Amino acid sequence: MLVIRVAGKTLAVCALAGSMACATDLEPTGIEYTAYTASLAAAKPIGDVQFGTSVDDAVYGIVVGKLGVALVGTTAGAFAGQSNAGGRDAFVRVLDKNGAIVWTREFGTTADDGAFGVAMDRSGIYIGGTTSGALDGTANLGASDGYVRMVDANGSLVWKTRLASAGADSVFGLAVDRDAVYVTGELRGPLEGSTVGNADGYVVKLDARTGEILWMTRFAGTSGGDDGARAVVVDGDAVFVAATYDGGTSGGGPGAQDAYIAKLDAITGAFTWLSTVATAQKDVGMDVTLAGGTVFLVGTSGDHSFAAAFTALTGAMQWKTTLSTNGTDVATTADANQSRLHVGGWTTGAFPGMSNTGTSDVFHATLDVTTGALRGVDQLGTAGQDAAFGSFLDGKVWHLVGTTGGNLAGTSSGGMDAWWVQLGDR
Repeated sequence: MLVIRVAGKTLAVCALAGSMACATDLEPTGIEYTAYTASLAAAKPIGDVQFGTSVDDAVYGIVVGKLGVALVGTTAGAFAGQSNAGGRDAFVRVLDKNGAIVWTREFGTTADDGAFGVAMDRSGIYIGGTTSGALDGTANLGASDGYVRMVDANGSLVWKTRLASAGADSVFGLAVDRDAVYVTGELRGPLEGSTVGNADGYVVKLDARTGEILWMTRFAGTSGGDDGARAVVVDGDAVFVAATYDGGTSGGGPGAQDAYIAKLDAITGAFTWLSTVATAQKDVGMDVTLAGGTVFLVGTSGDHSFAAAFTALTGAMQWKTTLSTNGTDVATTADANQSRLHVGGWTTGAFPGMSNTGTSDVFHATLDVTTGALRGVDQLGTAGQDAAFGSFLDGKVWHLVGTTGGNLAGTSSGGMDAWWVQLGDR
């Protein structure tokens, strides 16, 4: 049975969450940190991997588990033993923790395709992305369709699910828990419908064994503008989503676009609470992560990045920290443990005590989870364009992935390369 719930103009946030969640819809009262000190000790890579074709390649997601290290992304070429179907293809590559390739699967259509989210359990690997063609023989419904594919430990396709409307749709984030896969993305019309409108964010729960849709919840703002949901994390019966509303909700902030974090019931998909990072600038929620009783949202406000912490039970904001240079800064990914929040992304500027080596550099910041105080920041780059898009914290090792226009983690294959760096949790 498919159950759809829409968060729109009449969303009763206060009734769902109580007065504490409503208070976080006001201007944050946490301390802002804009002064940085260089890291006392540069992060020591445990292992670096750079790979690619003679054209452009990128890794957008990583997960580490029983089946190995799974990377997903896009390539405009063909990896060894694989073939390009046309335009940009999606790929999934599994390696061992020493960086040795176990297997690679490149897949796509004659149009552009990509893979942006990945999750793993003992049964297999779940891949989410976007296709502009007839992926796996399934006709394209709109300008682009979202998809989720499950493959087994050997990379063989088990099932596939299309998440699409008649418009341009996407899948961005995945999480797996208790035989269910939770998916975030954007839809520009009714699911499997024929009409096109503004983009809504959504989270979908799928049966991990079959790909069947169990429920869908949409995120729709008050203005009719484009909304989105970028990332998802699950903790038992709670689902946390990084979302962005254009025009806000009934409790929106002073800007036209605000970043939100939403808590939903994993069983029903109903909203529990909704809290925001809202400034007079454009605010975008990019990633969400959880540690203990605290949930963290990272994203951008105007030209700079932010990290914010919320109480998982109520949605009350604990702190908000600004990460800024003299250029443009974009926080794209985060993960946390009981003491540290790791934030990754890219910057066109330079953090104090550091220098920018090219068009854009990768940055890695660590913050205290209790106070939001900056504990250290590293800036990595080449003379080309470099960016970090995804991460995964595995014990004491933080895995960071992205794309590079130079020799960031190895020797360039040409064009933009994919990379995977392991950093110590310090």
